[in-house]
Amino acid sequence: MQQLGSAKSDAQGQFKIDKEIPPGPGLLQAAYQGATYNQIITPGSPTSGVQLKVFESTKDAGVAKGAEHLILLEPVRGELKVSETFIFQNQSNTSFNDPAKGSAQFFLPASVAGTTQVTVSGPGGMPIRRPAMKTSQPGMYKVDYPLKPGETRFDVAYSLPAAQKFAGRLCLPRLLRTW
Repeated sequence: MQQLGSAKSDAQGQFKIDKEIPPGPGLLQAAYQGATYNQIITPGSPTSGVQLKVFESTKDAGVAKGAEHLILLEPVRGELKVSETFIFQNQSNTSFNDPAKGSAQFFLPASVAGTTQVTVSGPGGMPIRRPAMKTSQPGMYKVDYPLKPGETRFDVAYSLPAAQKFAGRLCLPRLLRTW
């Protein structure tokens, strides 16, 4: 996509971009208090009076709760592929956003081979990749992605060397510890 313009909203949230929107889908994107919000503009839909819902942000992890944690182990050609899925529910009208600590933290074994892939799917959004960033605690990683109202899914994928036994340490992400 090509950026057509940018604008800052006024105190009432009103904004204007003086550019002709070409045919085809468009994407309206807003950044507010560290969270990004998207609205798809489909072909033929109005290009004025478009509303994009944004939410206040908080660093209070209590606004989102861990709903599910799934683990899939797959032995494949001399390695063990691990897929972990973390699903969070935010039933408030506030986005949880803590860039310093991340919205999710998880443990990775020291023997992880290659890269770790993290894919995040926010409420009504497209899956996007986010990096797994090391924290000060050994083996602990974080992902910086705001948990907006609704359901957010984190898919973490990594590989381990093949072994006769599998042993690990289950450390639930920060928000899942509230279960």
